[in-house]
Amino acid sequence: MSALPRETGYDDEYHYDSYVKFLMFGDDQSPMPEEIKIFNKVGLAYGTLTDCAYILNEETGIEFLITTTILVNNNEIFNDGVYEYDSLGIPFLAQLGREIYDWHVKYASTN
Repeated sequence: MSALPRETGYDDEYHYDSYVKFLMFGDDQSPMPEEIKIFNKVGLAYGTLTDCAYILNEETGIEFLITTTILVNNNEIFNDGVYEYDSLGIPFLAQLGREIYDWHVKYASTN
């Protein structure tokens, strides 16, 4: 569940590291840091984005489990194919993951 597309033979030009890693890196197509592993399952349908992830930094030992679901369907019409996945949902989930990770970094440094 932590395998990146490039590790399984997919073309990394289209299937970049964060292709289905919404939390922390979903809004960034750069290669993910080697020390961070994300074991996750995502869902994307009818304006709903879901990511259930165990995030681990193998170098620092920071780890946490998070499950998120967000609805990005501004026009409130389901099954019309008009959803704000890329403009609203994925950037929100990426920033949420970074904020929670940063909180763990800060908390770990005080203990």
